Amino acid sequence: MPAISRRDLLRGASALALASAVPMPAHAIAVVCTNCSTIWHQLMEYAQQVYSVGVQLQQYRTQILQYLNMIQNTVALPQQLWSMVTNDIQQIKNLANIGALLAGNAGGITAKLAQFDAAASQVLGLSDIVNKYNAWSQMAGQNVTAMQLSFGMAQNQMQSDAALVSAIQAQSGSATGQMQVLQAANEMASVQISQTMQLHQTMMSQGQAIAAYMNADAARHAEADQATINFLSAPPPPMTGGKRY
Repeated sequence: MPAISRRDLLRGASALALASAVPMPAHAIAVVCTNCSTIWHQLMEYAQQVYSVGVQLQQYRTQILQYLNMIQNTVALPQQLWSMVTNDIQQIKNLANIGALLAGNAGGITAKLAQFDAAASQVLGLSDIVNKYNAWSQMAGQNVTAMQLSFGMAQNQMQSDAALVSAIQAQSGSATGQMQVLQAANEMASVQISQTMQLHQTMMSQGQAIAAYMNADAARHAEADQATINFLSAPPPPMTGGKRY
């Protein structure tokens, strides 16, 4: 029988330690996620940006509500003030688009994580999360379109900021027209705030799941390393005095 080298023994011990530390499901693919930490940091950055978008949307909604309160106590808002209303509505539209972009980016890095480790994708349900992020992106665009349609814009004008301003200005001549614009903007902002904060919470929850997976993976490797150290630290078996055959 050929002699077993020390290298062969080390390889066998390491493999045994890795296999016994955390049993892997039979259908899981043991692929190491070498950049999980980078993905986690990216996701947390997007979550913070999404939260910031939500806060800004809330500020603009507060201003819209102030305009609505003012118009109830007067005939119509003066044109100088109405230009501020127009700017606020544009900012709400822009923030909605930023939220959609952040949702799409988060879905992209989530899909990337699934490519690195099948076990992680099973634990986190990444495909469902990606689909949810994509749905949020589409929802933001639909909200903006609905608001623009309420201003009397045609479909072929939807991508034009100038057309949006013109549509808002067209209804600025009377208190009734201004009220309709402000109500539509308020509804748009309210829906977008709710969805943005839900998006932020989902990102945070997913980040916590990724962090838990990273901790478990680090613990598994630490146990495997310790098993290898214990093996190397053990006294060598006696070379003499054994039973002879």
